[in-house]
Amino acid sequence: MLFSLNAMAQTTRGGHYCEDFVDTKPEYIEGDRAMLKVILKNFRYPSEAKEKGETGRVVISFVVLMDGRPTDHRVEKSVSNTLDAEAMRVIKLLDKWKPATKDGKTVNAQYTLPVTFALDNSDNTFRKKKRRSR
Repeated sequence: MLFSLNAMAQTTRGGHYCEDFVDTKPEYIEGDRAMLKVILKNFRYPSEAKEKGETGRVVISFVVLMDGRPTDHRVEKSVSNTLDAEAMRVIKLLDKWKPATKDGKTVNAQYTLPVTFALDNSDNTFRKKKRRSR
């Protein structure tokens, strides 16, 4: 019997091959500060979620294509339909990315962004956190 063991370093997502291990990760074209600024400027804590006291972390992932376009956005960790929809809406505004590279070539790669929704009980305002992973 003849066989070989190949460790797959690619996954398929939304019809796109994505590299699991890259030399440089995708980056928002204008940098992390600009990304946070876009999120903060456009974010609205849904009134329905405020009234219900909904809080938590929604995790959105997407594929950054070789041309820098994000696609195939998904909710990886849900809090509620309302908060999930708001996180998705705002993350989809981030439409210009530097693609990942591997061995000096641009490649498709997955990117994950958590968005934390938290109410401040003193004045019913919120804070948002952005962290980059994978």
